Amino acid sequence: MNTATKLWNKNFMMFVMGMEFNLVGSELLKFVLPLYVFIETGDPTLMGVVLAISSVPFIALTPVGGVVADRVNKRKLLGLMNLATALAIFVYFAVAGRIDIVPATVMMMLVLFAFESMIAPSMEATVPALVPEGELVKANSATFLLTTISSVGAPIIGGFLLERFGVAPVLFISIACYCLAGIVKFTTRIPYTKQKMTESLPATIVTDIKDGIRYIIKEKPELGKIILIVTLFGITLMPAFSALNVLVTMHLEMGETMVGLTRGLIVVGGTIGVMLIGFLGEKANIAIIRPLLFIASLAFIPVGLALMWTSNSTLIYIVLVISFFIQLASTTIMGIINWAHIGEKTPPHLIGKVYSLTSTFMFLGGAIGNYLYGHLLAHFIETPWIALFIIAGASAIVAMAAKIKE
Repeated sequence: MNTATKLWNKNFMMFVMGMEFNLVGSELLKFVLPLYVFIETGDPTLMGVVLAISSVPFIALTPVGGVVADRVNKRKLLGLMNLATALAIFVYFAVAGRIDIVPATVMMMLVLFAFESMIAPSMEATVPALVPEGELVKANSATFLLTTISSVGAPIIGGFLLERFGVAPVLFISIACYCLAGIVKFTTRIPYTKQKMTESLPATIVTDIKDGIRYIIKEKPELGKIILIVTLFGITLMPAFSALNVLVTMHLEMGETMVGLTRGLIVVGGTIGVMLIGFLGEKANIAIIRPLLFIASLAFIPVGLALMWTSNSTLIYIVLVISFFIQLASTTIMGIINWAHIGEKTPPHLIGKVYSLTSTFMFLGGAIGNYLYGHLLAHFIETPWIALFIIAGASAIVAMAAKIKE
């Protein structure tokens, strides 16, 4: 039962601290490992395939994670999953130099996303349980801000370490972060009400997922439309950083450090998005999703025009950073509004399931998008602006269909 009377209560602050350690470790790996494969092989298609394959466990297991989030003690689950992830990274470090880097990295990414499928729904379902109901948008803004900070710092640190010292220091930092996250999670008090199981565990999982789907389709069809939009957003916009890696390394001929620095600069746009939520006030509702998606879609066009019309690397780089910055600010606002709306419209006993189904479809879209981006960028390797114009057009079509009333 939620008894919180203020936003920044002790348990929410402890949760946020553990979440930040978790995010730093996770963002380091998600940035460095695919880039490591790309640098070692020079193949954007292979990088896209690795990203797509690694998403499969998250897509397949997140609905199960949602059921687990609603039925087990989240404190113990989060603590154990973080420590298990640290152990998996250590095993990867031990075997990475002895077997081919591509299958080893694919296996590590598969394990990472399998554990994330348990961690993510529980973290999302924990926030509404730790803060007063009227503070949920502010709480989501705080967690998105942390995600943004991690996404800024992790690529900068990861790119620098990868270029100068190799992958080993990145792995050790990630291990330390996951261990600290596990310890903090174990010491956080998270409200837990045990739900009775009248069926076997597999049957309970199936029933609970059906309950979540039934609620989305029959009782709150607006949530179904949001999930559809999030899925299409995952295909067209979520893999944008895959394009960024290729553009910076192959077309601007910059190293891994600059890839990390560029990504860090762009992710500051997410921070700006969080800040703008406060300025928007009551206008920060589900009705503004459509214009935000249009802005994010159009942000690809200046980059394409710069690549097509000039060979000045400095000018192209400035346009790229500004355009992706605007795109991320827009999609961050959209994400905060979406998650807050879902949290407000979903009862506590279903929130883990609904969040997990939303995440599943978003990452399904992202996996499809990463696969398509890899092939698209490889096909138009000499004329990348064509790929960017195609992506912008597809994203704009999604935006046209994204009209939702408050």
